[in-house]
Amino acid sequence: MTEPAAAGVAQPVAAGGLGQRYVEALGGSANLVVVDACTTRLRLNVADVGAVSEPKLKALGVRGVLKRPPNVVQVVIGPQAEQVAGEIRAALQQPEALSADEATATAVAEAATVPAPFDPDWWIDTLGGAGNLAAVDVVALTRLRVVVRERACVRDERLAGGPGNQLMWTGPDTAHIAFGHPADGHAAALARALKAGAPA
Repeated sequence: MTEPAAAGVAQPVAAGGLGQRYVEALGGSANLVVVDACTTRLRLNVADVGAVSEPKLKALGVRGVLKRPPNVVQVVIGPQAEQVAGEIRAALQQPEALSADEATATAVAEAATVPAPFDPDWWIDTLGGAGNLAAVDVVALTRLRVVVRERACVRDERLAGGPGNQLMWTGPDTAHIAFGHPADGHAAALARALKAGAPA
């Protein structure tokens, strides 16, 4: 028998719906760097704490929002925190996790993208070196999301043409690289290149 839900606690909705609504309230997929949970709260690393909407989160039934600049947010939910974190991570793998602006920019970029050989070393060098890459993951199947530590270290002159045209900035330190085809292989190649270049 299912126990009655406590008041003020976020409730499950249709599959994918709750996670998507949290993604939007937390500033969109480009704003979410790390999604984790403890017993009663979400523990998040974000690109911009200012993009997190407390009113939208409160509308979802959360009990509190703790912001610790520059990039840490905790969302107090209750005992469903781990379930919600899982739904957010699932939503981030779906194209609908994108904001309207991101979806438009992605469609334009992917329409202009011609599949070409992927050179992970070129991207690492262009993005300021291995030490400048804070995070790399696959978003919506066809794109890599990269987070850099220092935007000034990125070699913008190399992004003006060639494979650099595939990159679009979605935040102060976050960019998406659109391929127009599955990006998981590129993510693996980039991870191998980063590991090979790491100090022994």
